[in-house]
Amino acid sequence: MSMKLSRPALRLAATTLSARYPQPTASLAALLPAAAVMPPIAQDTAISLAVAVAATAWVKLLTSFASAGRMPANLSRKLIHVSSGPSFLLCWAFFTELPEARLLAALVPMLQVAKLWLASRGQLGADGEEMVRGISRTGATNEVAGGPLVYTLVLLAATLLGWRSLCGAVPVCQMAVGDGLADIVGRRYGEVKWPFAPSKSPAGSAAFVAGAYASSVAMVAFFHRCGYTPLSVGEALLPLALISIVSAVVELLPLGDDNLTVPLVSAVLTWVWVGSAGAL
Repeated sequence: MSMKLSRPALRLAATTLSARYPQPTASLAALLPAAAVMPPIAQDTAISLAVAVAATAWVKLLTSFASAGRMPANLSRKLIHVSSGPSFLLCWAFFTELPEARLLAALVPMLQVAKLWLASRGQLGADGEEMVRGISRTGATNEVAGGPLVYTLVLLAATLLGWRSLCGAVPVCQMAVGDGLADIVGRRYGEVKWPFAPSKSPAGSAAFVAGAYASSVAMVAFFHRCGYTPLSVGEALLPLALISIVSAVVELLPLGDDNLTVPLVSAVLTWVWVGSAGAL
């Protein structure tokens, strides 16, 4: 009985989300070999599982390097920060056009949220300890329930509310690439500090703007090519530059967790920009 009810319940939830936050119809799923032999819902389930496994393997690889002393923990943490969000956005294209696709894609960050929460409680044993060492600033277990958890919740919100849209993708690029590169470059070249933000540097801010801008432009190009947005790269250049600069300023200000404030502000700015361009 539960199996018979699960699909209608999934369809109802997906249809409700799709009606409120419409999704584009283009998909690269038809190009996959499995498309010829698997029903769409099974294909989406398989893609979700594959992405979850790949994400776990990537995080484990980098955290193991940090644990073994082959890579500084700060670098490992920020490489995960920079790469995870944009990579997940690119994987959206491999799900089908079913309304349930966004829900099955959302399972990937949902699983990561569960793992981070359990790791913060010390309930994942040696694997959890390795994860904590690789993605936390100080190695404290409870720190995993802070920035890393917020980061993953942003990915979850972007999937559910901004599926295959610039309002979902641009904030993730600003948070992941911009904020991540600001830390990496700032630590290495940020001898000069901002007088109003002693822990931040002009070099880090410049890296934020450059990384956030480049990744956002690339994502617009990818989404436009897939048919997810009518906006072209040429139309996006100036608005994305302004969004990246404002997001870099937000990252400098003591407004709270950058993983929350940066995507929130950039989501609002993207929504205003996309709406003014008539692409909502």
